[in-house]
Amino acid sequence: MATQNEETRAVFVIEDEADMRELLVDLLSREGYEVHAAGDGVEALRGLPASGARVLLVDLGMPRLDGEQLLRGLKGLSWRPRVLVVSGHDDGAVISKRLGADGFLAKPFVPDALLAHVARLSNRGTIH
Repeated sequence: MATQNEETRAVFVIEDEADMRELLVDLLSREGYEVHAAGDGVEALRGLPASGARVLLVDLGMPRLDGEQLLRGLKGLSWRPRVLVVSGHDDGAVISKRLGADGFLAKPFVPDALLAHVARLSNRGTIH
């Protein structure tokens, strides 16, 4: 199990649509990332500490605990991974900026653009 302080290529995908979640996991796995996934913010907050993820890919519109609530919940962690919001939400870029996300990518997206964002964020490390 990786810790937040170790150098890791772990990414945590939080996406409620199963097809999109599987696509993201497959895309990132093929690029050599260790990928963890959850279908909503509640699952993500449970699994995030053990994942050692440096980067989160977060959808905004999810059941139980949506992306906005999840980003607010990250403040309770002892570290903060970098956050890329990947959403088709009309106001996604504005919401992402307001909540302090490190980037925004609109759905539908070009896979190379997503990989470039993740590479940039994973190379910047976590905030302690």
